[in-house]
Formats: sequence, structure tokens, C-alpha cells
Amino acid sequence: MVPIECLLKPVKRSGMRVVAYVGTFDPVHEGHVDAARKCLASGADEVLLIPKQGCGRKEAVLGQRERMELCCKRVVNEEGMNVFMGDCSEYMPRAGEPWSLQRLLEMVKGLYGAADVGELCGTDALASFPPSANLEYFFGQTLYVATRPPYPYIPTPNAVEIGTTANISSTLIREALRRGAPLSTLIDLGLHKRVLHHITENSFYR
Repeated sequence: MVPIECLLKPVKRSGMRVVAYVGTFDPVHEGHVDAARKCLASGADEVLLIPKQGCGRKEAVLGQRERMELCCKRVVNEEGMNVFMGDCSEYMPRAGEPWSLQRLLEMVKGLYGAADVGELCGTDALASFPPSANLEYFFGQTLYVATRPPYPYIPTPNAVEIGTTANISSTLIREALRRGAPLSTLIDLGLHKRVLHHITENSFYR
């Protein structure tokens, strides 16, 4: 059983509709927060950011613990957003298994005592799956989809389309940080001031 202390904020009540937002968040930016807000506006009670170990097409540059810290800095004052700060590796697909978030979603459901646990992802992630893929198997009961240009939203079973999010790139942000870009440029690229302060204070991405 995962201890409740793995959450940044205490669970408000049982029976909530919780949405897991699994990503590298390398670093977390305003596009991620925009997607979470749209998900809350579409009926979710809480969005749980779960920074995972990089794998597949998105290898993480920063360590998992550091990315968790950045997520906490960003959403600590955001109503309806939380961060999972524990080790989720045992709940992710193992070598040789079909890729699925079912085990992770069951963990989140138990952690919250939730009535329903869904998953939030972008159209860029959906585009990586073959057309024949059973997305309910991969992602769980309800899939909240944020449109990320240039990938269009394609109607999907059990999916809720939550709108187009701010087109912000973690890759461009990391490149700007390495170049030592001015703070104003980094904020324009989509970094929140608290996140940017923590990055510069700890010399991340240099």
C-alpha cells in the first residue's frame, strides 16, 4: 500500500473523480498547467501530476526527484492539482509486458479512495499509438485528451476532448536555459517564476 504521505497535498475526501497526469515534466511548464485546468473544467475533481522515469520516446534530462520538486513548486497553490512524490516504477509496465497504465491507475484509486480514475494526455501522445490500439486498456476508464498542435484531436472511445492547450515546448525551454537566456525570455517560453527560480537556484539544465 502506497503511503498517503506520497502526495504533496492531503486528500480532501473519498469518492473524488481523480485524473492521473503521467509525464516527464522536464521541466513542468504552463502548457502542463493549462491542460490540468482544462481537465478540471471538464469535470475532474483533482488532477494528480506523476513525474515518471523517462522511457521510450521521451528520456528525461533531469532526475525524477528534481522534476517532482519543480512540479510541487508550480502547483502548490493551484486548486485541484496535486503531485505524486513517491516511487511509481513498480506500477509502470515491466519489461516484456504490454504497455498499460492500469496498475498505476489502480494504485491512484486506492490512494484516494476514488470513485473514478482517468488519465490525461495530449494528442501528440495518442499519435504514437496504432489506430487499432485499445486505448481503454492502455489508459483506463476515462481518457481526457488535450489537443497539442500540430496533432489534431481524433474522436476516441471513452475520451473527453478538453480543448487546445498552450503550445509550449519543454525542449525549447531546456535549450534556452542551456544558452543562459534572459529571465524574461524563459517566462515568455512558458516557465512560471517559482519554477524558474528553483531551476536557476539549483543550476538545473546547465
